[in-house]
Amino acid sequence: MSLTRTLALSLLFGMAVPAAARADGLFVPFIGVNFGGSSGHQLSAAIDAERLAWGGSLAYMGGGVLGLEADVANSPDFFG
Repeated sequence: MSLTRTLALSLLFGMAVPAAARADGLFVPFIGVNFGGSSGHQLSAAIDAERLAWGGSLAYMGGGVLGLEADVANSPDFFG
């Protein structure tokens, strides 16, 4: 392959690179279990006690370095 062809292909691929990504918001779901204050137990004990917790996090990034974030969760029978 000639030097001219290599430079031309390099220039073409360099110009074909997409622009920077701009993700202004996101949503992150989560699921887990609560041990009810006793983290020394087995994971299966928390699952059997139906202490399932689920929710999500919302985030928004404004025009700059400041943004907002909120976490919402459902944890029934947390103290039971």
